[in-house]
Amino acid sequence: MGQWDIETIDDLAFEFSRAALFRRWLAMITDLIIIVLFSGIVITLLDSVQKSVPMISILIVGAIWFSYYFFMESRWGMTPGKMITSIRVVDEQGNPPDMGKTAIRTLARLIEANPFILGTLPAAISIFTSKASQRIGDRIAKTYVLRKSDLDAFANGGEEWDI
Repeated sequence: MGQWDIETIDDLAFEFSRAALFRRWLAMITDLIIIVLFSGIVITLLDSVQKSVPMISILIVGAIWFSYYFFMESRWGMTPGKMITSIRVVDEQGNPPDMGKTAIRTLARLIEANPFILGTLPAAISIFTSKASQRIGDRIAKTYVLRKSDLDAFANGGEEWDI
């Protein structure tokens, strides 16, 4: 397969997924900041009404975290962090992943991209050992994270690629 012989999203990921790595990292940091800020506001508001038990706060943060990724990626294929960095999550047809694929990606994030367990080390190892730069959750769900410009060029038959 030459650089001009890109017929599937899988081919596209093999050729161009490395170009999105810094953007993925920046999107993850941006999304984490948004989640932490939003969670802090929600917990502060709840504590002002009634002192919450720490376990309840942990469950609330977990629900916010899961919902944030699940709903945004299954609906639009991107979170605010991905939108800012012009990357998208797509399935094998180039569409936003369905709810099942998004649930797999989001649940896998608990282990492979959890800043409180091993940080992003498992995700980084998985991404760097995958030809298509996929996390474990992406491999299981058969999803890819690619630059929007590459997806647009693919949709237009590759005429816009700057190879």
